[in-house]
This record gives sequence, C-alpha cells and structure tokens, in this order.
Amino acid sequence: MSQNVKSVVVYVENNKVVNKEIVDGDVRDVAKIYAKKLIDIWDPELSDFVVLRDQYTLSLKLPLSKDLVEKLRRYSIRRERDKAIAIIPIYEIAYSSKWGEDSFEPDKYVIIIPEINENVTNEITNAIISTFSRKEEEIEEGEEFLEE
Repeated sequence: MSQNVKSVVVYVENNKVVNKEIVDGDVRDVAKIYAKKLIDIWDPELSDFVVLRDQYTLSLKLPLSKDLVEKLRRYSIRRERDKAIAIIPIYEIAYSSKWGEDSFEPDKYVIIIPEINENVTNEITNAIISTFSRKEEEIEEGEEFLEE
C-alpha cells in the first residue's frame, strides 16, 4: 500500500508557533527545499544559519489505527509492552539566532517533521520549543545571578 508522503513545516518565532504547513515530500527532501528558501531570508550580518538534524522518540499507547501504523512503519516502529515506539526524524532550520556563552538561541526557525497526525505534530513541536525555552531561561537566570 503506497501512500503519498507528507511533511509538516512549523514556523516558530520567539518560541511561539506562527504558522504550520503540510507539504508533499519526505522530511529530508523538504528540509533541503526549505533550507534553500530560508537562506534568502537570513541576514548573515546578524546571525548564523543552522540546520540541525535530530530524532524524537515517539511513544503511543496501543492499539493504533491502521492508518497510524501505516504512517509510522517508515520510522522503526516497535512494540514495548502496551506502547508503540517510533523514531521520528526532525530537522530544525534556524535563520535568525544568537549564541549565548554555552548555548544556541534561535529567534526564528522552522521545524520539519513527518506528517503523522495533529497530536504528534503538537507533541514534537512543543518538546522542541520547550527545549529552546528552557535553555533561554537558564541563560537569563545565569545573567541575573551574575548581576547580583
């Protein structure tokens, strides 16, 4: 059963989702297309342009629908007790960012993930935004500590 592979492109600015698009294509191909598009928006005088490749371990309670199993089949799906585990490829393209002393702080970036369903999209997006938000909060707390 062959199905049309789609990806979700999530635009994030200042740790808030500002737009989502569902596009045709595998995440790897979509990441290349969007890197080419976003490099034209990037200001090399103000920030770095960074493409990050990552993975997200998705854990879903069983049973899964046939449609969901079909979508996850490409991502090393396996069963662990009462859950299905899949390794989801992720690409993050930061086109407006800054570096702290020990961290990378993107202001504007896109997240590219396979289109599975809205809940999975939100889970992965929130996890990535949360990771970047925590790093930013840790930096701000460190700066406050230094000022005291």
